[in-house]
Amino acid sequence: MNNYAQVIVEGAVSGDLRYYKATRGGEEAGGSLEFQVDDGTEVIKVRCYDDATRELIKERKIPAIGDKVVIHGTFQSRGRSESLILGSTYGLTISRKRPDTVTASSEISVLLSKDETQTEGILIEGKLISSAYNRFRMEFMIDDGSGGTILAYLPGGVLDALGISEGAGTWEGMPQSGDLTRISGVPVPERGKNAGFSIAVAMPEDIRKVQ
Repeated sequence: MNNYAQVIVEGAVSGDLRYYKATRGGEEAGGSLEFQVDDGTEVIKVRCYDDATRELIKERKIPAIGDKVVIHGTFQSRGRSESLILGSTYGLTISRKRPDTVTASSEISVLLSKDETQTEGILIEGKLISSAYNRFRMEFMIDDGSGGTILAYLPGGVLDALGISEGAGTWEGMPQSGDLTRISGVPVPERGKNAGFSIAVAMPEDIRKVQ
């Protein structure tokens, strides 16, 4: 493919978003966003900078694992690195499933045992046991009443992009420990000693207290 060719890519977001704050330019500088898209044949890295980053954040149009996306961008090749540059919000279409029916933890395990790559959104509900930062993400532990617990998390890149720092770590309407809580997200396998699954959450508004 020719460098700087205009291309269209359709696929699913396959990894947590990363945000890099601008080091120069003051508060108006947008920084950069980076995420990966799997089109079924390969995984390509998508990047956006400055104005495009600022627009996406302002519109809360931030890609997350499992999102079905269409990208209109510019192909860029530098050495062995290939990426797609997103120039504006108009170049990104996101389809994100937010179901209304609650899925139990046992059902999630069955889904993942059949297909670890399944990326359909699910809804969980239960008592919020705890919420805390853990390395590069904010974790929420839910007791769904079935005898087990479910771990959900917001990626650090999303929190950084939205200006939710580790020091503050909260936002308006964020559930507190003991609250009956609903969380929408995508189940993903956990690796290593934390084998099992967790729920990758797209945005803070997908974690809400049940009134």
